Amino acid sequence: MAIRDTGYDMQKWRGLSADLQVAGKQLHQAAQNQDFQATTEAYRALVQNCNDCHQQLAGGHAPELQP
Repeated sequence: MAIRDTGYDMQKWRGLSADLQVAGKQLHQAAQNQDFQATTEAYRALVQNCNDCHQQLAGGHAPELQP
C-alpha cells in the first residue's frame, strides 16, 4: 500500500494505481512534447485520477486536490 495498511480492496487499489500511472505517463509525454494545452489537460486528468481514488477508497478521509 502507499503509506499504511488500510484494509482496501487490493484489486481495486491496484487498478486505480495503474490508472494513475497511465495518467502520469501521459502528462510526461505531453510535457516532453512541449504542448501546453495537452500538458494542461493531462495534468487535470492526473489530478482527477487522484481524486477518484481518494473518493472510492478513502470516503471523505483524503483531501480533494484542485487542478
